[in-house]
Amino acid sequence: MRNGRLGRSVVAVRGIAAGETVLKAWGQQAPRRSRHSMQVDVDSHILPDGVMVLVNHSCEPNCGVQIRPASREIEVRALRPIAAGEEISFDYNTFEYELDHGGSQCTCGAATCRGRVPGFKHVAAEVRARYGEYIAEYLRTIENNATVPAGA
Repeated sequence: MRNGRLGRSVVAVRGIAAGETVLKAWGQQAPRRSRHSMQVDVDSHILPDGVMVLVNHSCEPNCGVQIRPASREIEVRALRPIAAGEEISFDYNTFEYELDHGGSQCTCGAATCRGRVPGFKHVAAEVRARYGEYIAEYLRTIENNATVPAGA
């Protein structure tokens, strides 16, 4: 971890190859969505154990998230090679249906920053398509069924 422009962040301690697992975690059930929780199913959020809770959002992330509720595992994998010292990031829109905490302005600074972090519900189809298997399974189900869950 290090302190950066967005507060504490997680950085690679060594070079990481594309496809390599960067972090694995799960955590305690959260009573509701919060700034530090991760949505793992339609009506379920957890507070990830360890440093995963400090991984910042980016519109051009270097990692993708795979959520496996049945095995109680969140796995973060490198989408591209990551250099030692580089901040680890993922796109919050790939697992949160709709974000409502602390505003939705994005401060990632990426060249292709979308300006907002609104959640999957509001993300364009071409952005969704780019992530493939790194879109949470429950969100892919929603997209395929074209229905809006009551608890999301």
